[in-house]
Amino acid sequence: MVKINNYKTRKSQMNQVFVYAFSIIIVLFVGFLATKFISTFTQDVEKRDESLFYNDFENDFHTVFTNYGAEKIFNYRVSREVSLVCFIKDINCIDSMSDIDNEIKSDMKVIRENDENIMILDKDGIVNSHKSEKGFEIEGVNNCLCIKPNSGRFSMIITNTKNTVYISNNDD
Repeated sequence: MVKINNYKTRKSQMNQVFVYAFSIIIVLFVGFLATKFISTFTQDVEKRDESLFYNDFENDFHTVFTNYGAEKIFNYRVSREVSLVCFIKDINCIDSMSDIDNEIKSDMKVIRENDENIMILDKDGIVNSHKSEKGFEIEGVNNCLCIKPNSGRFSMIITNTKNTVYISNNDD
């Protein structure tokens, strides 16, 4: 009888090892799926922020455009990884940008040749671009305006003067 009890004990210990190993595999699988879900969710939120920015800018631009003499400050939000939001009126102004790598400048020129005049950049390059149907002018010497968001937030001034709409950085 002693041998039978010993056999049952070893068998139950083997079953416990199997349960532990299976539990570890399940925990690792769930952890992998959770990590994948979180990274996909984060990317979707960043894309949503960029889409909202483009839509908000178009709506705000239209609001000021339809009100002669209007000047308003608008707050915008983009992803925290965004390092610059650039508005490009003239392709020639891209060369005068000192903060941007030459390779990124050449990419910006290609995008601008395709009539896309708003570009979102991160530390690695252009993240997204958009063609604004509205004809904006940029206040300042050159026809480029790049704004560095602070924690994904920035504000701009949009002004309507004699039915010409100017955009500028709000440095507050």
